[in-house]
Amino acid sequence: MRFHRNYLNQNKAVVQKATASFLALGLILITAQCSSLSPKDRSLREVAVGRALTARFAKADGILKNSTATSYVSLVGQAVVEAAGQSDRDYHFAILDTDESISVAGPGGYILISKGYIKSLSSEAELAAVLAREVAHVALAHHDDSLLTDGSLIETSESGSEELYETIRQGKRSGPQVFEADAAAAFYLSSLGYDPAVLVRVVELGIPQKNAPATERQNKVKSVIEQNGLSGQQTNTARFQASTRGL
Repeated sequence: MRFHRNYLNQNKAVVQKATASFLALGLILITAQCSSLSPKDRSLREVAVGRALTARFAKADGILKNSTATSYVSLVGQAVVEAAGQSDRDYHFAILDTDESISVAGPGGYILISKGYIKSLSSEAELAAVLAREVAHVALAHHDDSLLTDGSLIETSESGSEELYETIRQGKRSGPQVFEADAAAAFYLSSLGYDPAVLVRVVELGIPQKNAPATERQNKVKSVIEQNGLSGQQTNTARFQASTRGL
């Protein structure tokens, strides 16, 4: 990964420390609710649900066949993955072929963003903000663990993905999960040198969250940025425009 590597290397310890507190909450949740699953079995079930969820969205909206834009989204996404301390896990990025503004975090590292959502953004920093929020949902295990324990692997992938599909499509993620993902995304963006304040605009876009009003999310993001001294200057608008032209 060429861009941001120097910044990441210089700030690796800071990134890991900032991310650890968020990851710890997810690990506590996993231990408390899903102790019956071995790490290997849990991983298999997460991937199964994530793949099935991707297939469900692909069936509804289609996957955009634009290699330039898809490669660009994946490159930005992988930078976020590294900032989130998730480089030891496989993440997959794709663009949904719909003008509706949708972003998806699937268990197992399956991240989707729609063509319409990308078109509503104005810079690479804003794209990174959307992807950072979805990566945070995965890193923090923001899915009901009952989705992973309902029957066989095949049954789990089918029932779990359908339930998560409806939750995402209808904007019904829990408020605490949404707020936590926004906060984690602010840390990721700052560690990469992006301006974390772009999150304030980005939270107004996409599917409205019924349990986390946009104004409340914006206020919480501003507080996280101010209280933790998060900053960044990069927006990379020209590269964003060149890579997403024609969508």
